[in-house]
Amino acid sequence: GDGIEVFDADTGTNMLGGIGHRGPVRTITFANGGKFVASGGDGDALHVWEAQTGHELQVLRGHVGILSVAASPDGGRVVVGARSRAVHVWDLLQGTERARLTGHDGIVTAVTFSPSGKRVASGGTDAAVRIWDPETGKVIQSFLGDHGHARALAWSPDGRLLGAALHRRWYSDDEESVVIWHVATGSRQF
Repeated sequence: GDGIEVFDADTGTNMLGGIGHRGPVRTITFANGGKFVASGGDGDALHVWEAQTGHELQVLRGHVGILSVAASPDGGRVVVGARSRAVHVWDLLQGTERARLTGHDGIVTAVTFSPSGKRVASGGTDAAVRIWDPETGKVIQSFLGDHGHARALAWSPDGRLLGAALHRRWYSDDEESVVIWHVATGSRQF
């Protein structure tokens, strides 16, 4: 569809009534302790909404086809992966882009913050998973994804391991794998 809905888990009540986008919504996250909802899709904008009321707080532009968004552990930043091959780091409270991380040779399909919030991981159709310092824009570590793109990324709670759900063919679900890397050494757990 072209909108997002937020439901109260206890009552099933639709709290926002289907706030909208122009075009399909591809990704959504809660931020700032659940006060905000950030959502993006085929357009160029990340929309930031007040979770309780659906009031649109900000429209953050500069993306091409948003595919993934994740909030920092402190809730003040979001990281965005897009078709533009860039990873965008936004300060939600200021509404400013803090960093644009470039280096992927394909569409960025998955992004996430580390548990400490000091690192960002991204994966894309170039079969690479990268760990970035979002303050300097430097790549800290790179991993090859078995010739597949990352559909999802997840850090272990202590930040020592990074997992990726890899998809080998764009339009087929029959070639999937999970890979876990040790962040410090770059070696594969499995």
